[in-house]
Amino acid sequence: MEISWVVISYVLCITIQIFFCAYALLYTRRMRQSCSSEAAFLDTAEGFATARGSQGRWRIAWSFFAGSMGAWAITSPPNYAVQSGWVGMVSYAVSCGIPTICVVTLGGEIQARWPQANSLADFVSFRFGKRAKGCVMALTMFNMVIGLLAELTTIGALFKDFVGAEAFPIVLTVAVLSTTYTLYGGLVVSIVTDQLQALFSIVLIVAISIWLLATFHTALPPDFGGGQMEKQLGSGNPAGLSSLFVMPLSLTASTLFSEAVWQRVWAAEGKASLRFGAAVGASATVVMVFLFGLAGFIAAWGGLVDIEKDDPNLYLFQVFKTTQKKGAQARVDSWIEVMVLVVAAAMNEGAIDSAQNGLISVANSCLPLGSSPFIPRLFVIIVTVPVVFLALQGYQVLSIFLITNMACTCVFPALVFGAWDTPLGRRVVTEAEFLSSIVFSMTTVTLYGIARAWKDDLLVWDNVTYGMWYAWAGNEYLWDFFAVAAGSGVCGIMLSSTANSVARLLSPCTRSCGSVCCRKGSVSGDDDQAKLLNSITDESSVYLTPAAEESSTRS
Repeated sequence: MEISWVVISYVLCITIQIFFCAYALLYTRRMRQSCSSEAAFLDTAEGFATARGSQGRWRIAWSFFAGSMGAWAITSPPNYAVQSGWVGMVSYAVSCGIPTICVVTLGGEIQARWPQANSLADFVSFRFGKRAKGCVMALTMFNMVIGLLAELTTIGALFKDFVGAEAFPIVLTVAVLSTTYTLYGGLVVSIVTDQLQALFSIVLIVAISIWLLATFHTALPPDFGGGQMEKQLGSGNPAGLSSLFVMPLSLTASTLFSEAVWQRVWAAEGKASLRFGAAVGASATVVMVFLFGLAGFIAAWGGLVDIEKDDPNLYLFQVFKTTQKKGAQARVDSWIEVMVLVVAAAMNEGAIDSAQNGLISVANSCLPLGSSPFIPRLFVIIVTVPVVFLALQGYQVLSIFLITNMACTCVFPALVFGAWDTPLGRRVVTEAEFLSSIVFSMTTVTLYGIARAWKDDLLVWDNVTYGMWYAWAGNEYLWDFFAVAAGSGVCGIMLSSTANSVARLLSPCTRSCGSVCCRKGSVSGDDDQAKLLNSITDESSVYLTPAAEESSTRS
């Protein structure tokens, strides 16, 4: 009897996802019955979203890995390796590990300075104010919704294009399963399941790599040397050289605006556990992303990829083909390919529950301390339903990520300058500078895209709409767009700060009664913080102490 690879793929992938869901539900039930210290986190929105100070080093390590990976790793690194060559392949892998280290470094400083912060939005509120917090919350939610959309789109595309089945069964299944155990157990259970998902994925990836190393003996195509593919995979590929700047910047920026990563910072039991977990998680992520990219690279190297005809999401699976015949699109027809799908399913579920927990954290940052987790749970359901529908439309994953990477890069400088928390830093970078930087950067990127893509034979309105699309979703990760985004963000801060300084110097109030009264009402931060600062009359003491800040926490 002929083997039905479609049935086998569905059965094994859904089985492993059900297993992780069942384990999470049983663990949560036992945790509630035992009345352990972890069970207390399920009673409040804060504990549900942060699991503050409760997780050891290895749990944090595997959670960083599982949260960083996902089904996107099956499609994006091989695709990028083929498009940008070995330089882009290495750059992409290394850049996937850098953001975790950056978040942990910045997170340690935030914890020391604002121990009451429960999210990135809380930090921005304490440092700048409520309007800046609102902007960061909006961007963070958008960023994680895009991540959730990319994951569901990827797993659906794999089953539609590679397995040859409908996308909606697997998309609906993983969405329902991950939502069920995430809303039941919160961050604690997400971190617990991350351990299993990470170890399971790593074992299978290593096994697949060993199998590929032992069996792949495809010769180079006769026209490889000096041909188009050799140039594309070599070190002279412009996209590869561009990746040395674009990948570290864009991935770091997008990760900084993901509450799914920041939650691990709050959950770690101490600085030592956090640093150890980040080092192990980041290292494992770099190695695994490199292996996925390498598979796509050697498939192209062996002449098994036709860039004009093959699906970019399936470049990795081309390495399992046994023929160099052009147009021979890969289809699942072996156990090793089914194993790759199972890895994708496991990583997909882990990434989805991480994104959903990040959304819970966003909702929690709007609530007073001690609130019930009901509203964050409801918020996740409301967001997930339309995302599932959008995921069935089959958008390209790299294009989906480009939108949020550009947006996060525009806001990235303002957030980094927020870490300049000294008396001088608070005078130079206020909430006004934060907001001005965002507006200036996004406007500049849009205008640059319009100018860059302008065509004289098009109408003005057509040039404007096409240029806007090109700037945010069609620039194919060109380095100059990211340089403009980051550079204009810095310029926006400098211009706004300079303008405010000049305005204060020229103010009649300054000339008549000194600079203290002019600062009244101009200090960034919440109302309580502004009152505290404006009551200070010493020019050198415009600085909010930790004790004063603690009094302005959410009540």
